[in-house]
Amino acid sequence: MCNGFIRKNKWAIPGLDLPGFPVKVSDYLSCLAICENTQECIAFDYILSMKNCHPKIGMGAGGYPNNDIVTGYNPQLDILSGPTRGGDGGGPFTDLDAINTSCISIPKSINVRCGSSVDSIQITYQTADAISSPAPKRGGDGGVYYSFELGPDERIVKVTGSTGYLVDGLQFTTNKGKTSPYCGGTGASNFTEQYPGYVLWYISGRYGSLVDQIQFHWVREPTKQCIR
Repeated sequence: MCNGFIRKNKWAIPGLDLPGFPVKVSDYLSCLAICENTQECIAFDYILSMKNCHPKIGMGAGGYPNNDIVTGYNPQLDILSGPTRGGDGGGPFTDLDAINTSCISIPKSINVRCGSSVDSIQITYQTADAISSPAPKRGGDGGVYYSFELGPDERIVKVTGSTGYLVDGLQFTTNKGKTSPYCGGTGASNFTEQYPGYVLWYISGRYGSLVDQIQFHWVREPTKQCIR
């Protein structure tokens, strides 16, 4: 083990590559250093024959044998990214840009405006040591305003909703069994997203005057950890 990462020879993780990669580096340790200094990197593949470094956002299903690849991964911290939901309108965003700490921040409050669809969403994140990071509001000022506050040791463990060309409706459920009011209407496709052992970390997506698209990113419990 090196800096919390476990080395696994002759092993590969399919997919989950971070944008902008791979890059060529001289050896495994150089690839490890890139992963440690790249936000969201939880694991990586180093291809021996090509000297390619592939930082990744998670382990996925675990991987498969490959004699030409060495994998490094942090068993204490793993991330899952759910599917993108909604359409392609508006401009892109990620709340990860607003979380100005190297430690895991999870939602402390979720503010949503909605009518027949979700007009806007704004989340304030907080670390285990109570450092807060409010993300910008994503969307417009229409609809009815709802605020959902989380208590101590409370996390979002499930999201339900509806999407079509927009994000039409959202509802959040915590590990304490508390649910937010359902905000919005009904789109072409209803969904429920949850992963046992994981809690909501942050959101990304697209927005303009409405929330066009949303993607949920989840982190494995416990959340009292730092990425680097």
